[in-house]
Amino acid sequence: MNRRLLIVGAGGFAREVAWLVDDINRANPTWELVGFLDRQPGAPIRGLPAVSLALPADLHPLAVWTFLREPTTDLAVGDQATSPLDWLRSGGSPDPVAAIAREL
Repeated sequence: MNRRLLIVGAGGFAREVAWLVDDINRANPTWELVGFLDRQPGAPIRGLPAVSLALPADLHPLAVWTFLREPTTDLAVGDQATSPLDWLRSGGSPDPVAAIAREL
């Protein structure tokens, strides 16, 4: 069973810690990165760059906004539908979000 990790802060050092966790997990799965705890609005959301690259280039910005904010059962936590942004903020893997984004 992986140990849960919540990184306090979301600045450059926090991203480096997340990269280190990814490196450790590639060698020996140890950590489940739950997410970042940061009080600063606009803090980076882990996985969002990967999701943005999966979006169709011609997708209208309003469609992108709707996609990111609208809860979907494809990203359910228990029986609760979750939006892609909330999924990523909670530490969810960007992989299923990117898969949905590619289908838009």
